[in-house]
Amino acid sequence: MKHLIYIFIASILLSSCSSLRKTNQEYDKSVDFDQYKSFFFYGMTNKNNDLINSNDQQMITYSVTNELEDRGYKLSDTSGDLVVDIYVTMLDQISRAAYSNYYQTGYWNSFSMGFFGYSTFNYYQKEYTQATIIVNIFDLKAKKLIWTGSGTAKISDDETEREKGIPEAMKKLFFKFPKSKIQK
Repeated sequence: MKHLIYIFIASILLSSCSSLRKTNQEYDKSVDFDQYKSFFFYGMTNKNNDLINSNDQQMITYSVTNELEDRGYKLSDTSGDLVVDIYVTMLDQISRAAYSNYYQTGYWNSFSMGFFGYSTFNYYQKEYTQATIIVNIFDLKAKKLIWTGSGTAKISDDETEREKGIPEAMKKLFFKFPKSKIQK
């Protein structure tokens, strides 16, 4: 029984450390993804350049490149079969929580505190930044969107944590990509 409790606690801790809280993927089911051989990046927009520092931009493009290359696609500098467009939005959020501590006084103190005890009420709020990354993949010849994925997560202020979190986030985002990873 103790082992089940430890496994349950460990699974809760591991699930709370995931980088993306919410992901969504959609693709055109009529498209054969095996016909594509190469891809290139459309580039980040000027708005993204203002929101994201250059290290995080490089880490995002590097992680997307790794995910696509693991599926057999080749990166091209100028043009390819697929066009990858990355867009990031950021939103400042406030998390609020309230909790009550109830203290039962027992029989002996019931005359001074009341029979049911007393409670205190605590309230706090925390500000954080929530980012949503959207990766769109277009067929260059047909000029149509064939796959899109988006993920939402809290942004950490620690740069080393972001360096570890971005590749994890891209793995989670590309998990249901129509073409599975090639075994090496």
